[in-house]
Amino acid sequence: KVVCKYKNFYPIFFSKINELNFKLKKIKVNILINLATLYLKDHNFTEMVKLINSNILFTTAVIEALPKNRMEKFINFSSMMLHNNSKSYEPQNLYSATKKAFIDILRLYEIKYKNIKFFNLTIYDTYGPKDKRIKVIPEIIEKYKSNKAVNVYSKKLELNLLHVNDVCQGIEILIKKSISAGQYKIMSKKFTNIEKLIIQT
Repeated sequence: KVVCKYKNFYPIFFSKINELNFKLKKIKVNILINLATLYLKDHNFTEMVKLINSNILFTTAVIEALPKNRMEKFINFSSMMLHNNSKSYEPQNLYSATKKAFIDILRLYEIKYKNIKFFNLTIYDTYGPKDKRIKVIPEIIEKYKSNKAVNVYSKKLELNLLHVNDVCQGIEILIKKSISAGQYKIMSKKFTNIEKLIIQT
């Protein structure tokens, strides 16, 4: 059961990809924000299919099916996991490879539909309330509440921590202001040393 307080929230349910195509063709949108993703640090054979279905097939099906005559902006989210060791493209895992694959697919639509502004937003390590992902900040908070030790593999470990509210603010700027299409990063001004963060906590 989907519960949402927003009056303009309309969930779409489908069991086959053709059903999604039929339902989306009836929707008229001005701005599309792609938040759909499946994140897995590691994967097995079955999960490989889930990653591809979520991060490539589903997202491509959505932009293919939606009417594009009224669409003004398409905002896509990418990840710093595409840039392991600060390389222009070095995926850390299959998840990041699927995210890059969709960016490449998106380029086709960018060329075809000149009336739409396409934005690709690269975000760093996000955190926020009710974050249950197995990531650094939720793990620190959970172990702090349980009075357990936190192990850090390097004293030099630094992360660019980004609160979810900052991500929302970045989206709001793209929606409301006239900004050139292209690649953008949403990141904090400073990197945080994780050992110092734990000590201060």
